[in-house]
Amino acid sequence: MVVASLVETLLLVVEVLDRQGVAYALAGGMAANLYRSEVRATEDLDVSIKVRPPQSVALADALRAAGWTVTPIAKGVHQLRLMRSGHPRVDCLVAGTDFEEAAIDRALQMTVAGRRLRVLCPEDLIVLKLIAGRARDFDAVGDMINTLGERLDAGYIRGWLEQFGVGPRWQEAVEEAERQRSSA
Repeated sequence: MVVASLVETLLLVVEVLDRQGVAYALAGGMAANLYRSEVRATEDLDVSIKVRPPQSVALADALRAAGWTVTPIAKGVHQLRLMRSGHPRVDCLVAGTDFEEAAIDRALQMTVAGRRLRVLCPEDLIVLKLIAGRARDFDAVGDMINTLGERLDAGYIRGWLEQFGVGPRWQEAVEEAERQRSSA
């Protein structure tokens, strides 16, 4: 049974990442909620991390010492799945491309629960969500487009999507945003 909130859990993980000197950025649904008008429920946390193999061993050891069960997973993307009784699941997504590493470097400082944390910028989050391409990702991106509008750098997003071979997904996301506006 989950007792701790997503924010409480995030702060515990970030504390370990900071102590280990691991660059990170909040990603996934919780990050998307910071950029959308309608907050959607999410049951887990995604944190992008930039870590090399020797440092990942020390990080896993530090997380275990802090009470986390750490399971390495490599299905499409390398990640460390963190589990702890009473806490939601945390997936630490290990940056595996130059884009993912640069996205962590470009992360914004945002205040979450009174604490300054690093969060993927909206454009990088949109690129990652559209690469994943699940229905819930298009829903989140549509709402982000409607919330942020002209503040988004659409050229940047389209450029990266083209490089990843999924360029048409931007137009699909724009169409999803239009559907959301018309059904509101």
